[in-house]
Amino acid sequence: MSKHNECNMFLRPERPFLLIYTDTDDSVSFAWLESEEDLREVIEEVKSYGCEIQDAIEIGSCREIKY
Repeated sequence: MSKHNECNMFLRPERPFLLIYTDTDDSVSFAWLESEEDLREVIEEVKSYGCEIQDAIEIGSCREIKY
């Protein structure tokens, strides 16, 4: 993530598209992607292997959490 901007604490993620899917053994996997086109390509690829799509979302902003 790029350096925290004190004036704007919410930043656009470098890879805002998240795909969550399960394989034939019910193992959960995820992929972070840079564009919607990349997301759609990966969806078609994992479906061709018999995986089931659980969710596909775009994260509009992010911020660091201090822990």
